[in-house]
Amino acid sequence: MYEKFVRTVAWAVFISFAVVTTAASADLRSYTSKEGNEIVTLVGTIDVGDAQMLETIIKTANDHSRKVAAIRLNSPGGILGEGRKLADLVRYGKIATVVAAGSQCASACFLVFAAGIEKFANYNSNVGVHCASDQAGVESAATALMGDIAKKFGVPDSIIDKMMVTPPDEIVWLSPRDLRSMGVILDRKQFPTAQVVLDNPTPDQSAGVDGPTPVKWEDVVDSAFKISKRQNGGQPNVLRVCGEKMSSCNTAVLLKNKDGNLVMVNLESDQSGRMISLDTCTFNSFEDIRTCVDWNSKITTRELKDSKGNWYSTASD
Repeated sequence: MYEKFVRTVAWAVFISFAVVTTAASADLRSYTSKEGNEIVTLVGTIDVGDAQMLETIIKTANDHSRKVAAIRLNSPGGILGEGRKLADLVRYGKIATVVAAGSQCASACFLVFAAGIEKFANYNSNVGVHCASDQAGVESAATALMGDIAKKFGVPDSIIDKMMVTPPDEIVWLSPRDLRSMGVILDRKQFPTAQVVLDNPTPDQSAGVDGPTPVKWEDVVDSAFKISKRQNGGQPNVLRVCGEKMSSCNTAVLLKNKDGNLVMVNLESDQSGRMISLDTCTFNSFEDIRTCVDWNSKITTRELKDSKGNWYSTASD
């Protein structure tokens, strides 16, 4: 089970992400939508006073009988303590969080994003995590605190694990699968359509999405089972991973394509059995790089495996 982190750092000490040094506070503004709700935009580095500014915006809107419905985020991060205050305001106010196409939200900003009562992102937005360090350069206590905050807002252990192991001067950008696992609603607009293909389908199955006979996911799984069974002496190669620290379970059928490279047909579900994602992945010859295509969105994601066996998204098409 996910270990409960111990809060060992006093909030009187400024805790900041190592990739942020000195910068001006974020620019917070608001405007009234045509529906009569207040929309806040936060752009720039999160610094002391930003939470007070958001609280003032919320109070002013409420005084005029308006609700702050959403906050649009575009920030590389900043001071963790201030990010936590912003996140608490967002959750208490039941405010939705948005990272639009072309925007980024990393480090302390990620906690604000995770606090949203609803969370929205685009396949062309960047949401990232890494561990933290305080002003003395101590990573463990600050990172533990950050993980505890993220856990409170429902961030799954699989993402918190990435946060724990990524150095403060690096960022892991979350994949569409990662974002869906924490309940983010993804916008497919402005993204090209990818094609899902099994290179060696059985004679009675078509594997192409855009071919003459459109197929269902069940058809691809059935084809993969038959191929894998044929390639493995009558027993399909099926892998199921549902670890203690994972918030989801993956069930995959493994087979080889015509070039001899590994192909994976994968279903990811949460612990209650609800489907999170369906995708197919093709591996390189070393099996340390894979290109995965989401069955529903047709979005392509390229992932790399590190020395510990963890997979990280590097780009999406």
